[in-house]
Amino acid sequence: MDVLVKQVVRPFQGRHLWAVILVMLCQAVPVCGVDLSILETVQLDFGAVIDNNGAVVLGLGDAITADPAGIHVGSISTTGQYMISGDPFAVFSLSILGSTASGLTIGDFVTSEGAPPLLAVALDGSGAIDIRLGATLTVDSGTAAPGLDQPLSYVITINYN
Repeated sequence: MDVLVKQVVRPFQGRHLWAVILVMLCQAVPVCGVDLSILETVQLDFGAVIDNNGAVVLGLGDAITADPAGIHVGSISTTGQYMISGDPFAVFSLSILGSTASGLTIGDFVTSEGAPPLLAVALDGSGAIDIRLGATLTVDSGTAAPGLDQPLSYVITINYN
């Protein structure tokens, strides 16, 4: 089962970008028969970024943690949040694949459970866990296309171990 989730990434002052986040759910049904699922509860949002070369790091605390080129110019930044559910106490793996499009790259992901790939994360007794997600957005102004609503994506894959 694949789930498509639209996300907003707001770079370029006066112009906005958006990212289509693909949440790929590779489901393996465990012995008890509860499918592993993922639900986005908060969008990953970098805020406003100008069209200059540089990178912005969004940490796990809803804040920009690094911006050496000074390209982040404001607006609210939010860490992505996902609820993963399945069998109580089951162990799963998680990987994230970023992408590059129109002079923008999203990658170098970090989660509240560590840096992906995560190989052995356990669900709690209710069969759930909340994962926070941060990332790095890199802008190459030489190839970044001007204008609004440019697509950018990443893929989250989860599997029972």
